[in-house]
This record gives sequence, structure tokens and C-alpha cells, in this order.
Amino acid sequence: MVLNCRKCGKEISEEANYCSYCGRSIKAVPWKTGFPLAGGILAISAACASMFVGVVGIGNFALLLTSDYTPSYPRHALLLIGIFGLAGFAFGLAGGILSLQRRHFAWATFGTSLIMISSLVDFVASTPYSALNLWIGQFFGIPKLILSTLSLTLIAISKADFT
Repeated sequence: MVLNCRKCGKEISEEANYCSYCGRSIKAVPWKTGFPLAGGILAISAACASMFVGVVGIGNFALLLTSDYTPSYPRHALLLIGIFGLAGFAFGLAGGILSLQRRHFAWATFGTSLIMISSLVDFVASTPYSALNLWIGQFFGIPKLILSTLSLTLIAISKADFT
């Protein structure tokens, strides 16, 4: 069976992928959503917030180790916030970049999930204490959780867009 090209009108074979005269694609290109792009941007934003939390948490922990001050909260809460913050940054950034590239769906969702876990740790480790040093977990924990949840949702509903 012979088809006509939609661009130039020349006859082309049914098996052809492109018109041999004008180069137009004959086969329908699958439509891709913009959800992985939006999810990747949100994941990278949450990862940057996670990096800030991690650096502040570890920095405050190091300051407490070198001072004579004994805080009213356990020092390990700052270390926990710092470690999970930096882990959330590393994996969240990787997941966001993979989402922007629409590659490796499993790793993109895994990285974004770790930002969610990081934000939960930030919030849970800092909530029982009202110290000024722990405000970072409370202040950034909820926005990171919201950003990472939206990001993971957008990435998850666009699984077909990934290679």
C-alpha cells in the first residue's frame, strides 16, 4: 500500500518511517508530558533546601563539639539532621537530574523518595526540642516534604515518559 506524505504530497511506502523526499516523519511520535520536567525541577529545589539543612546541621554540631556549652537537647539530633540533609541533597539532585533527562525511572523515584525521608527526619529530630539550633529542621522540614511529595507524584504519574 502506498501513502502520501502530509508535507510534500509525494507517494511513499507504508513501511517508511520518513519521507524520502522532504524528510518528514511518517510514524506518529508518542506524546510526552511535561511532568518529568516539573518533577525534576521540584526535586532539585528540595535537594538544594536539603543541602542547606545538612550544612547548617553539621556546622552547628561541629560548633557544639568545640565549645563548652551543653545544650538542652542531644547533640546527635543536629548530626542526624545534617547527615540526612546531605544524603537527601545528593540523592535528590541525582533523582531530579534523571527526571529532567527522562532516564532511569526507578532511580529518579528513589532519589526523590530520599528527600522525603530526609525531610521527615529533619522534622522528627527537631520537633521535641525548641532550641534555636534546631529551628532549621522545623522550618525546612515541611517545605521539603511538600516539594518532594509533589515531585515524586509528578514523576510517578509520568512513568511512560521515561526510557
